[in-house]
Amino acid sequence: MTINLFDKGGCPLERQRFTWKELVQRPISKLDDDAFTRVRIILMNGVEHDALRMKQVMLRMNRNARVALAELMRVEHEQATMVNWLLSSDHSPLETTIGFEQTAIEVTASVASVDLALPAGAPGTPATGKDACPRGGGSGRLGGRSCPGCQASGKVNVGIGGA
Repeated sequence: MTINLFDKGGCPLERQRFTWKELVQRPISKLDDDAFTRVRIILMNGVEHDALRMKQVMLRMNRNARVALAELMRVEHEQATMVNWLLSSDHSPLETTIGFEQTAIEVTASVASVDLALPAGAPGTPATGKDACPRGGGSGRLGGRSCPGCQASGKVNVGIGGA
């Protein structure tokens, strides 16, 4: 089972304000909770902190968007705090390292499954271009019928430069 990174939508910013009571949740138990729970927490902690770093860079480069970015950063900081506090202090350095390794493996598997789900040479795929269909010689016909390889267009997407 892999994590699907693309199946959840967002939540409006105004619904993402938290009180201290909401921020402080009971941390997960390394004995009672699922291993994927820890993977999700580590992944979300990294996502939230990376988003905060990106907003700090954007603040320096865009004076006009500072207020909007500051509001967004406040919410993301609260989310990062909430997620970070879900990991209890009884995790050893070795358990934390194993958790990060497992997270890396799960994210890699998730991204790979999305890449594999895309048809090879689908229109819009980077590093591809149109070429004559090899099945029908670019005619769009195969044995007097429409060529199934190019849907009778005579052109197919192929990799360019070893893609």
